[in-house]
Amino acid sequence: MPSKSGRPMASEEVRVEVTRVLDEHGRAAERLDVPAAAEMFAEDARMMLPGMATIEGRERIAELMAEAWQAVKPVRIQFSTEEVYGLGEMAVTVGSYHFVLHPADAEPTEDKGRFMLLWAQDEGGAWRVVRDVTNSSIPSS
Repeated sequence: MPSKSGRPMASEEVRVEVTRVLDEHGRAAERLDVPAAAEMFAEDARMMLPGMATIEGRERIAELMAEAWQAVKPVRIQFSTEEVYGLGEMAVTVGSYHFVLHPADAEPTEDKGRFMLLWAQDEGGAWRVVRDVTNSSIPSS
């Protein structure tokens, strides 16, 4: 079904499923469960974060999460999915995030920002992120 802008909105089933997967990713991060958090990503996923080269592949994304979480533990991870567009066996989500993070040697801090995720169904029908573009709204110091 198209939105008011004419763009194809995803079915409610797709919206619910990709939101569930994203929420599970957040819960896994809060538990510091890297393998579970990495399951959201396709084997050939690409993650594009500000100030970094593109991270390619689920394995490398998992390594990055493990390294980052040793220095800065995710305490609370919240995602708000605002738009979901259906593209057949693919979908695009647009939303915002709010993280509470606890650096090993400092007081907890927050990060807020926006994301756009491109999802694809794998051979088993599971929705996985193939492209992750995330931008913090917090000015870099």
